[in-house]
Formats: sequence, C-alpha cells, structure tokens
Amino acid sequence: MLACYTDVLSLRPGESTTLRASASQPTTCSLEIARIGKTRDVVLRKDNLSVSRQDLPEHADREGCDWPSIFTIEATADWRSGYYDILLTSAGGENAHHFLCIKPDRSTPRPPTALVLATNTYHAYNWWGGANAYCDVTSLMSRAKALQQAMDGAIGRLSTRRPFVPLIVAAPEDTPRLVNVRPRGFLERPWAGSREWARANRPSPYDRSAGFINKWEHVFVAWAEAHGIQFDTFTDFDIDREPNALDPYRVVLVVGHSEYWSGRQRDHIERFVDRGGNLAIFGGNTCFWKVRFEEDGATLVRSE
Repeated sequence: MLACYTDVLSLRPGESTTLRASASQPTTCSLEIARIGKTRDVVLRKDNLSVSRQDLPEHADREGCDWPSIFTIEATADWRSGYYDILLTSAGGENAHHFLCIKPDRSTPRPPTALVLATNTYHAYNWWGGANAYCDVTSLMSRAKALQQAMDGAIGRLSTRRPFVPLIVAAPEDTPRLVNVRPRGFLERPWAGSREWARANRPSPYDRSAGFINKWEHVFVAWAEAHGIQFDTFTDFDIDREPNALDPYRVVLVVGHSEYWSGRQRDHIERFVDRGGNLAIFGGNTCFWKVRFEEDGATLVRSE
C-alpha cells in the first residue's frame, strides 16, 4: 500500500517540510501538489521519486511512523493561502494523498477574513495505523471485534506524524452527505448514502465526519471563491501556537466539523472576539472536546 505524510500540516511561503512515504514494493512515484478551491490549481510536479517499503510501527496510531524523506516541499511565494492536496502516484498507478495548509505571507496585505480548518478533528477521527479517539477501527473493519468491544480500544493520544486514511483525506466526489436529503418519517432510521456506495468504498463509521476534500470546508471554499470572497487559511494548530495570528482580520470562519479545540486555541479566538472581531460558525458540534498538543505538535492528546 502506498502512503505518505508530512512533518507539519501548515507552511508560510518560504518555509519547507519533509514528505515521507512507504510502498508495498519499491517503486518510483510522481508527485503533484495542487491548491483545492473552486478549481484545482497545480503548483508543483515532480517525477522519479524513489519510495521503498517501510515497516509499520507497532503503535503508529499514537507514536507515528518515522519514515525516511523522499522529498522536501518548499512553499514558494506564488502559493496562495489555502488547502493544498498532495498526490503521490506510483509507477503502477496507485495513489496516496496528504495535504498542506498554506498560511499567508506576513509581508502582503491581508483580506478581512480568516478560515480555520478543523484539523484537530481530522486527527481525532484518523485511524491510520490502528485506532482513533473513538475506536480500534482496524479491528472493527476486519471484523476481529464487534463495535462495543472495538470501542474499548479508543486512544487518547494520537500522532500527527502519520498518513490519513483515504476517505478522510481524499473522499470521492460522490461521497454521500451525512445529513438526510429529505425529512425522515416517524421512527424511520437515518441514513447517509446507499448500500452500493458503502460496498464499493467500505467506509468506517468515522471516515465521513472529518476531512476537507468533497466535504463541508471544500464546498464552502468553492462557493466563496465563486462569489469573490477572499480569505486566508489556517489550521487549528496555527491558532494554538500563534497568539497574534488573527490580529489582521475582522472575521474568523469555522465551517467544518470543528469538534476538537485546544485551550490556547479557544483563548486566542475569545481574545479576538473580545477585541471586536467577529466569529462565524457554520458547522455543528463546535468546540466540544478539549485537546492539547505535545512534542511540538507531533502528538494530539484528548483531555478528560
């Protein structure tokens, strides 16, 4: 299986990060990085990257992978702020996705609005390597454990240095909505999509609740850009670590499933509002779980 990840999830122009990858068999890969919004705008292509087979660490879900570097990604001055898809394709045609958030260049004029991606929630739902904050999902999906037993394997420490499962980081265009498309009848069970889609894609119970591509944030960004609305983009971790990141803006947008916030993130956003800023929340289940970062952001810890 081809998989990849980066050391960090956000960069400013001029900064760089390491792309790390593993394949089932040694192969060469092509790399494409594109900004995702109303359109898919490719900013980098690179061919003939060598990818070898790496072992899966026993506790990759909580301790990460520590795979070797295959490429150094540098954000250049022409990379506009936004969500960037990292697409790695093997010689045999297998794909792997990851992403980067490009933050604004501090030296350029800022639009009035900032969008904060719900990246803490991406991490909490990610079960690559075994478990997530809810369940031992690998055991559940292999049917080694029933749901209630698998939920006992939920973990409170999650590594940010590992790949994301495909349906979180690269959901297909026909991914069903989580909400029902019509009012349900009395005692009618909720549903999300068809059995045919589920059989074809084998989603876990956690894949559709987080992620950008073809989900809430992507749909909003595409709509906003189509209407000429400009904004800069940040991750949850950026707001945690940069107390003054929101100072240039009048409005902060939260439009995804922003369920997990750190204490410092909340403090910084509350300070922004107290000083006259506006916070627009277009999602649900916002700021429900408290988390913290350890090891310079390599580990996300869910607080009780």
